[in-house]
Amino acid sequence: MFKENDYVMHDTRGVCKVEGVAALDFSEKDKLYYKLSPVFDRETTLYVPVSGGPTGKMSLRPVITRDEALELIRMMPEIEAKAYSNYKEQAQFCREVLYSGDQKERIALMKGIFQNGIKRKQSGKTLSANERESQKVAEAFLYGELAVALDIPVNQVEDYIANELEKAGSIDQN
Repeated sequence: MFKENDYVMHDTRGVCKVEGVAALDFSEKDKLYYKLSPVFDRETTLYVPVSGGPTGKMSLRPVITRDEALELIRMMPEIEAKAYSNYKEQAQFCREVLYSGDQKERIALMKGIFQNGIKRKQSGKTLSANERESQKVAEAFLYGELAVALDIPVNQVEDYIANELEKAGSIDQN
């Protein structure tokens, strides 16, 4: 069970802070709910059943640790780009990956979209609206979790990743 002031990763809302646990009557019977505040959307409050959703699946997990964040960054060059078969499958594929809760899958999706963007640009085209939105959401989830785990502002995460990969010799220093 999560405690007050814990940081958790919500499958669809990103990093949240646990504000408390309360018994609320949203249904026919009283249940315990986590009261969550999304870290990067202070205007919203979420209530998530402590016991999970209707299927018992919990949409929360602990935010990764600093060591796990650093390991994830070190692994980025080896993560294979994820692609979808065709345009019709694109929206469903992106949705499944984005809301899987798996940061490695999100990185793979981001790489796939980036590679698609390069190919499209070479042929005078741009990314679809869905691809642009998927890239934005994947970055928000990834950068948000890394910011909390590394205790840095979210707007510094991209540079932090680049510096770590450069130090490791994983990217060209020019």
